[in-house]
Amino acid sequence: MVKNGNISINGQEISVYDDSAIKAILEDTAKKTHTHLELHTHTNTVQLDKIGENTQGELTYNGSVVKGSLSNASIYMLELSRWGVKNNGTDAINTSKGINEAFIWAAGQNYSEVVLPKGTYLISKDEALRPQSFTTINLNGSTLKMETNGSSGYILIAIERGKEHIRITNGILEGDRDTHDYHTNPGTHEHGFGILIRYSNNNITIDNLDIHSMTGDAISVQCGTGYVGDPGSNHWSFLDNGGYVQGGINNDGTFNTNTNRIRSATKIDVTVPSMINNGRAFVFGGNDFGVIGDPVTASIIDVAFYASDNTFIQLKSTTFFERIPIPEGANYAYMSLRQSVVPPYTSLTVRWQDFPRNVHIDRCNLHHNRRLGVMLSGQDVHLKNCTIHDNGTINNGVAGTGPNSGLDIEDGGGLNQHIFIENNNFYNNLNWSLILVYGKHIRIKNNTFHDRPIVNMVGTSKIEIAGNTFISSGAFLYAETLFTNNILFNSQLIIGEPEWEDRTPRRVEVSGSYFHNSSLNFQNKQDYSSFVTDCAFFADESFMGTLVVIGEYPQTIRDCTIYGGEFSATTNVRNGWVIEGILFTNGKGAKLGNATYKRCTFINPGKIVVVTNPNAVVELDECHFEWSTSNLFESDFNIKLLKVKNCTFKGKDKPAFFIWQAARIEFINNIFEFDNTKTNSVIELFYSNTQNVVLTDNRFKASLPMDIIKQSNSAARIDLTDNFIDNMNVSNNGLICIDRNKINGVIGQATEPTFGYFKKGQLIPNSNPISGGFMGWITTTEGIANTYRLWTPNTYLFKGTIIYMNNHFFVSLTNEGSTGSTAPPWPTVLGETVIDKQITWKNIGVKAVFKTYGSIS
Repeated sequence: MVKNGNISINGQEISVYDDSAIKAILEDTAKKTHTHLELHTHTNTVQLDKIGENTQGELTYNGSVVKGSLSNASIYMLELSRWGVKNNGTDAINTSKGINEAFIWAAGQNYSEVVLPKGTYLISKDEALRPQSFTTINLNGSTLKMETNGSSGYILIAIERGKEHIRITNGILEGDRDTHDYHTNPGTHEHGFGILIRYSNNNITIDNLDIHSMTGDAISVQCGTGYVGDPGSNHWSFLDNGGYVQGGINNDGTFNTNTNRIRSATKIDVTVPSMINNGRAFVFGGNDFGVIGDPVTASIIDVAFYASDNTFIQLKSTTFFERIPIPEGANYAYMSLRQSVVPPYTSLTVRWQDFPRNVHIDRCNLHHNRRLGVMLSGQDVHLKNCTIHDNGTINNGVAGTGPNSGLDIEDGGGLNQHIFIENNNFYNNLNWSLILVYGKHIRIKNNTFHDRPIVNMVGTSKIEIAGNTFISSGAFLYAETLFTNNILFNSQLIIGEPEWEDRTPRRVEVSGSYFHNSSLNFQNKQDYSSFVTDCAFFADESFMGTLVVIGEYPQTIRDCTIYGGEFSATTNVRNGWVIEGILFTNGKGAKLGNATYKRCTFINPGKIVVVTNPNAVVELDECHFEWSTSNLFESDFNIKLLKVKNCTFKGKDKPAFFIWQAARIEFINNIFEFDNTKTNSVIELFYSNTQNVVLTDNRFKASLPMDIIKQSNSAARIDLTDNFIDNMNVSNNGLICIDRNKINGVIGQATEPTFGYFKKGQLIPNSNPISGGFMGWITTTEGIANTYRLWTPNTYLFKGTIIYMNNHFFVSLTNEGSTGSTAPPWPTVLGETVIDKQITWKNIGVKAVFKTYGSIS
């Protein structure tokens, strides 16, 4: 709190906190008396011996005393003896009664400010202090203390329906939490409030207060029901199917029979005094909890207004809980919902504006309250520059009560709109720093949240969370939210919907935020309901968690940096994730899920694995990889397809891919470069269940000789087609089909093929054509060019072993085992299998036959 200066009235010193009204009055008085003096209340003490109607006072300025007239001064120093008030912490009943009488009298005398002589005022549980409209209550550093009691609820200061332009400032409010009797009267005892601002209030300011030890909340701002009564019920409502008829309303106010609309069956009286006297407007709302009812599926309401003579005035479209102005001359209205089904029941109600507006809570310390620091509802509500801490916690042996948190925006439902939570400090609240249950257009900006996270539930929308700092806390985003330019330390951000809520898509956008040792976890239940962009994730050696976790339903994450930590996907990831422009660097690994990774860069990301999902298609497109300390991809992943295209790989000492499982792998139009490498292969299939590997239109280059692909105890069919290969070897495995590759600058070979698998009609160019020779070879019988050993009995073999029997080749599909003592009946059909004791053999073809073609004369 920043002091502007002090005022002394009748010997009582008053601290002034940013009170521009007092400053203006005093400056004006001083200038009228001494025009040559300039008054600065922030550096000098202004003392008034007496302030009252038509009294002579003394103005002291810089040691000079000037007498003058202070007519109609607007500050009233409460007279203790006149009102029977004690400021020594005794006599709660008479003190509360006397202060309220003084408030009423001062308002009647047109005083704009009431000042309490400094002290401690004991307040009765049965009589809250009730400030009057157009009044500032300056506590002058005093303490308002609730008497010890056993009531289920109490209020220190109550600002009730119809009050406006009230300010409470400069003091302490103390509850009886530690001495309260929780046992004599049953109940939760959660409604003991420091300040209660309730129902249709306007322009209320609470500032520079310390409020603590309430059995409920430090400050509670509450909406009223505001139901508009009609002769048939306690409020005008649509409770059953008798409230609607099929059809809508035309632009000229006439009714239609549109089957995609339903219309109120009775008139809505818009001349009700509560509507007219409270902003000349009403809203369509729900029940006390803001619930409209599942049978109402419409989001748009059409409202038609008519004069008393049934003349049509206006048709207006609106939504639930939005203010609907009543046009001049309107007498009644009809409403139409944009849905086809007439619901069997609803909780839809007509309500007048019975909620607080323009409430400002500024520079307050709200702490050690049993339930909440503050509960907010209403419209145009501001909570700024406050410290909210230790609420809902156990204090002096007294436990808190639910929701045991710092701030709750809930009661009032959709009436809660345009709420601003800015520049506050939340810490050490038991469950949550901030809870958003119902409301829209809520800005949470430049706050600090320690220890406990914030949560916005599905009843909220249009939430902006910007420029905040989260320390050992985080946020649960279950509703429409813009989360931007925030900083998280040792925290977590969870995006999704709770299991108990409906599945209506709610878009969450996260951008420009920094995560230090903090995680982002996608738990959405709808496709593409969240979008993350331009964020940085950093983990140091102390961080043991995962920086980013992608969940089941596909979302979008773009242009982010993930440094030092792990990226992970769950096993049930569905196809369709958009993951683009991500930089993975100096990481602890990445677990890729069923998604397309486009324009991503991996610089020493740690081991990359693919999460097992038999139906998954993992695609890497236009990505760049650099690594040196471990195998780049190393995984026992069981997926349908791994597709790598248009990527660049720059390796050193470890293979790019060390693969155990993947039904099919495709490498298309990639560049593999290995400089001074110590590894012996680009791709290694190790005890792999992979069935097919396709390498097409790639460029392989190495400074030292190495293999493109190596099979260890594996039996995959490999297609090596249209590649450019420099200083790399092609395996002589009989399961590799080699076609149209340029190897060390040469296309084809100088002799008839002796290894590999060749398709019928495949041409193999002669790389050393001479006069009288031929252009190359053509495959006349599809098959294997290799020569392999024959089958032998009682021999221990490994997966991928190839033998030649009865003019056919067979490959072992068993990881390891022994052959039998006698040969099995060898199948003659391509692809058929046979069991040989512990070994399963698969027919993979016959001996390839080649003929020369193209004689050279």
